[in-house]
Amino acid sequence: MVRRTSIVMTVLFTVAGFACTRLDDPLRIVQTYNNAVILAHRTGDISKLGDVAGEREARIVGVLVTTKRGAGIVLEATLEHIEVLRTKKSGTDSQIIETSEQWRYYDRPLKPGNSPGQIIEAAMKVQYECARMDNTWKVMKVKVLENKFLNQHETDKQS
Repeated sequence: MVRRTSIVMTVLFTVAGFACTRLDDPLRIVQTYNNAVILAHRTGDISKLGDVAGEREARIVGVLVTTKRGAGIVLEATLEHIEVLRTKKSGTDSQIIETSEQWRYYDRPLKPGNSPGQIIEAAMKVQYECARMDNTWKVMKVKVLENKFLNQHETDKQS
């Protein structure tokens, strides 16, 4: 009985440790944020941004989404590659995450029949200031350190 309890406890602590590591994983934090931003642009629903971003950052993204929609366009973006370059603890519940990212994006018109914008591919180095709030990591500030346009294509020439 003692051996079985010991095994069960070992398994529980291992699973709990893995779960904690996954929640604190810098790549996961940044991907969760980027997925929420992509979805907000695509759908116009900014209500979930507060789950992954601090109040100020959520407002900034919300203004971008609203402005584009007001102009009759939607940003269609795909994060094609992301790699964490470095992380640095900046406090007990804060960290800075620096990434290398490759994006592909264009402006899609809301009105059917209008031509989409030019497809842009960009390689970026991005810095995310993150803080743990109520046991959830949130992106507080995003800073693009480098932005290199790789090549640009007309969307109407896609196959």
